[in-house]
Parts: sequence; C-alpha cells; structure tokens
Amino acid sequence: MRTHIGSRDFHFLLFILGLFTIICGLLCRFEIMQMISARPFDEFNFSGPRTTLILSGSAITALALIGLKWNWIPTWFLNHRTRNRILQFAAVTAILFFNLEMVLRTLFVHDMEQLAKRSIQYQPTALGNFVIDDREQDVMGYSINDPKVRLKLRGGYRGEDIESPKSQNEIRIVIFGGSHVFDPFAPLGESWPQQTEKLLHDQGLQNVRVINAGVPGYRTFDAIGSLLGELHFFEPDYFVLCNSYNDLKYFPWISREKTPLRNLPASDPNQSWNMYGRQGGFFQNTFGNLRIGMALKKWWWFDREGKQQADDLDFVKSGQPTASSNCEDAHRQYAVNVETIITVCRSLDIRPILFTEGSLVTYQSIDLVKSRNEKQSTGLSLEGIAEELGHCDFILKSLASKHKVPFFDLAEKVEGRPGYFSDIIHFSNEGRKMAAIQTANYFHSLLQANHDTIANVQ
Repeated sequence: MRTHIGSRDFHFLLFILGLFTIICGLLCRFEIMQMISARPFDEFNFSGPRTTLILSGSAITALALIGLKWNWIPTWFLNHRTRNRILQFAAVTAILFFNLEMVLRTLFVHDMEQLAKRSIQYQPTALGNFVIDDREQDVMGYSINDPKVRLKLRGGYRGEDIESPKSQNEIRIVIFGGSHVFDPFAPLGESWPQQTEKLLHDQGLQNVRVINAGVPGYRTFDAIGSLLGELHFFEPDYFVLCNSYNDLKYFPWISREKTPLRNLPASDPNQSWNMYGRQGGFFQNTFGNLRIGMALKKWWWFDREGKQQADDLDFVKSGQPTASSNCEDAHRQYAVNVETIITVCRSLDIRPILFTEGSLVTYQSIDLVKSRNEKQSTGLSLEGIAEELGHCDFILKSLASKHKVPFFDLAEKVEGRPGYFSDIIHFSNEGRKMAAIQTANYFHSLLQANHDTIANVQ
C-alpha cells in the first residue's frame, strides 16, 4: 500500500493549482453567473490584474506539464514528510481561498471598475488639494442592481452645465462648502442648493441660477483657490460660504509650530474617497480585484475610520487632543481664511454672504448622537465639535458685522434635529427640504431689498 505522494502526483496537483490561478484571473473580470456579471465576455483584454493572474497561472501550469514529462523536482524536496506537508497545506489553502472567493462574489459583487462607475472621480490641482474631474460624469447607484444615475456632474460641479457668459438679466448665486453643501445622499437633482433654485423660481424669480459649488472634503482654504482659479469665470453675483465642519479637522493640532502649510497632507483624492483604493502597484493590481482583497480593504478602512487615525483627507495625528482645548490658533486661522474670502470676493466684484453650517451635534443632542453611534473624523470629542461649531458661528457673525456683509444663521434652523440629518453633517430628505426653504426665503427677501432685476417669467 502506497503511503506517500509520488512526483507525478505532485506535478498533477501543481497543474490543478495553475488552472485554479488562471480561473481566478478570469473571475477578476467576469462573474460565474450572468446575474452577477456587469460586463460581456467580448470586452476581455489582457491588461491589469487579470493578466497578472492568468500569466502566473499559465506559468505554473506549464511547469507542471514539463514536470509530468521530465521530472525536475529535486529529490530532497520529495522527502516524505516535507512533500506531504507542503501539498496538504497548499491544497487546504487553495480550497479555502476558492470557497471564500466564491461566497464573497455572491454577496459582494462590485469589482474595481464597477466601483469606479459608482464613485465620483477627482483630479489634483495646483490651487488646492483636488477638484472634481470636469469630464461629464453620470455616477450610478450604489447597488450593482440599481441602473439609475444618482449624481450628474458637469464641469466639476453637481448639476447641469454652467453657461458662459451668463445672460443679461441672470442673477447667479454660488453656494460653496464641503459635502454638507454637495449633499451626496440627495436624489438626482434634489440637493438643497438645487431645491433652493426651484423654490426661487416658484416664487417668481425665474432669472436666478443657484450653483452648487460644494465638493466633499473642502475647507475654507479651498474656497480661496476656487474663487481665484475658476468660480469668478462663472460671473456670480453672490458667493455663499457655508463651510465650518471640515475646518474642524485641523483644529486639534494647529499651532504656530504646526502650521497648515506644513502639516495639512496633500491628498490623492481618488484613493481618499474610495475605500477600496485605486489601481496601483503589482500586489494591488493582482490582489485588488479579488473579492477577498476588497473585503480586507473595506475592513481595514472602517477600522481606521472607527479609530479616527486616518479618515477623509486630513490626517489626525496620534497624541493630539480629542476635545476642544487651546484652539485659539485654530480660531485665528479660520477667521483669517474667512476674511481673505471676503476680500477676494470684493476684489472680483462678487457679494459675499456668510452662512452657518448646521450639524446634528449640539450640546443638547450629544446623548442622541452617541446612541446612534454616528462616526465622525474631526479628532474632537462630540462636546468639542459642538463647542467649536459654536465658535465658528460666532466668528462668522462677528466678521459679517465687521465687514458689513450679509449673514444668515442657517444652522439655527436645522441643527440638533435628528429628523433633519442622515448622519452628523449630511441632511436627510426632510432636512434638505427645510434648508432649501430657509435659503430660498432668505434670498427672496435679500434680492427684493437690494432691488436686483427680477424677470418674472410666467
């Protein structure tokens, strides 16, 4: 009775392993069932991670076939104990890997290219951290089974194309901020700045165009570069700054010794805003499209987010305070940014308006936020967020009075109300509706008070 595996058996198992590797390469591109697949077979091409796996598997298969013809395995390698342990370990690992990959392919169907179609594409810029890619983007729904477009991005902004030059009687309002303004969870065409425009039209102000200039992750620093580098070409009459929360991310550590110029990290936007990362080096290209690799990346990302060590675009350095303490330098920096924005607007003949940014976090709602287990990435405690948002609101109001610019406390109308927010900073359907109503009413009164031209188109 044979008690060990022979050389021929070893080469046969090596042949099976090679075929398995080739199959994994093919499955990186194609799904085993049509209901899972998002791409026809005739689009197959030899590039990227699929090619790496296919060629590797082909090489292993070729070596196995050569071994079956001419035994090339050294005698010492075919030692009874060593051989069987290696083969048993390889066989068990391959079977477990294959089964786990198949399970994840059933439950977690997106591959990297599918995720790209469901993600906003960004590009770097010399005047800031990044901008939304100005190519036409129709971002699909989060689910592979959802064929609807959830976001239309034109010219790097949410909404339809911005005509240039504007018509003679058109009044343009640019609302600038981070994801709070961008409103990522709003249905197509229903972000609160877009709803504001519709409400103003319903009130007879048909010549008003509201531009949603929110970009996820933007801080007040980015407003300066955006105004100087692009937004002034849109010929806005009003520039609304609604931007506080993202600035809180540098509040815990900023100081005269640790300035934003030298400590705010440059960001790779496509990687920062895609939890699975982008196509990269050999290992990532080979392993990244496998569902096991994507699941590990997803787990690692949320683990980082939960610990608040490296989330969004700002790296919150370990050892920094997690509560609002000694933030005088941060308050000074925020005030400098806002005052600079006011000065830039006036130099461009644009009328600046300061809006406070609403949040679910207030002193009264802290227990509620804790019970909802909401994630946040500022490096501040919830008490610190409530305190520092209050400081930002005070700075905005004080600077509006000092420079005689309009001020609107939007936060007062929405903050701390759980029905208005889907998380700490982003509106729910009810919240964005309320924000749009309040903003539209404010601008209706402001435009009438300023005697701006109103083209009442029936």
